[in-house]
Amino acid sequence: CALMNTSQLWCWGDKRDGRLGPGDGLPDDDDAWPAGPVRWTESGDPMGGVIDFCVGATHTCAIVDVDGDLGEDTETYCWGTDAHVGDGMSAGDLWEPTRVADDIGFPLDKDFVEIACEGLEHTCARTADGAEVYCWGDNSSAQLGDGTFEDKEWAIPVLSAEDTPGLPLAVEQLVTVAGATFGLTAAGEVVIWGGSNLY
Repeated sequence: CALMNTSQLWCWGDKRDGRLGPGDGLPDDDDAWPAGPVRWTESGDPMGGVIDFCVGATHTCAIVDVDGDLGEDTETYCWGTDAHVGDGMSAGDLWEPTRVADDIGFPLDKDFVEIACEGLEHTCARTADGAEVYCWGDNSSAQLGDGTFEDKEWAIPVLSAEDTPGLPLAVEQLVTVAGATFGLTAAGEVVIWGGSNLY
């Protein structure tokens, strides 16, 4: 996928599991789709206002700027394999962009500015001040940062050592790798959760 200068997200390639979203093709087309904009619905309007995105193993996520104020009011959407999109339900693969949800199933009310899930089955996103990070999906190595090894189908806050929401240091960049998540601070320090036996 690529973010265009029109703030539209264009994707192409393997569209199994709904990972490309509604594009210029139909679910019963060949597995490969040509390049085209991700749409809100099949044959609907292209998704606009995208400020960041990530492509996971079988899902894709995007942060949408709702009113053009450069990240002060955003919504986060994912689509693809149901266990990885963070919508709070297991109802089959999602072909349309769907709001990431909180633990009771409501759209998550957090203004994220960065999202990371590079080729993986877990996703993390941070707020502009870097003090809050939420994650969802695969948690087999505690890479969601909630102190458990339980997968989450909804967004949960990364917890500090005192089991309270929020990081000990604000981060300005997120990186997800297999089994772990990294946050880079403005001072160049690295905060890590998950995969402690690997990193």
